[in-house]
Amino acid sequence: MQYSSQVNEYCKDKTNVLAMSDRLSGCVAGAAGDPAKGAWVGFVLRVDGQRISSLKFQVFGCPQLVAACAYVAEQLQDCELTAIDRLDTAELMLSLQIPTEKAGKILTLHDALVRCRRGLKAN
Repeated sequence: MQYSSQVNEYCKDKTNVLAMSDRLSGCVAGAAGDPAKGAWVGFVLRVDGQRISSLKFQVFGCPQLVAACAYVAEQLQDCELTAIDRLDTAELMLSLQIPTEKAGKILTLHDALVRCRRGLKAN
């Protein structure tokens, strides 16, 4: 399968991939999916007031899902928390030229972000 240039570039971008050395105190996490079904996403969110100061991820899935996680982590950096609520998965897929048949995997990303946001509200 041939991937868009955006997918290829974001797959290489490890800037916001969660590393073993990352400090997790003061963060909330959210995950969704199942590796056995081909897609799992976990996000770790740190906020400063009502702004996203850090959004890191771990992902298991196809290159489009990996790229979408990197893209979302980059785009939401330093945004208001409400940007998570407004994430448009159709627009995300269009931006990265992700085919429609991958929509379920992109929804896994969305579910992980929503769970992160809920975790923040619970604290």
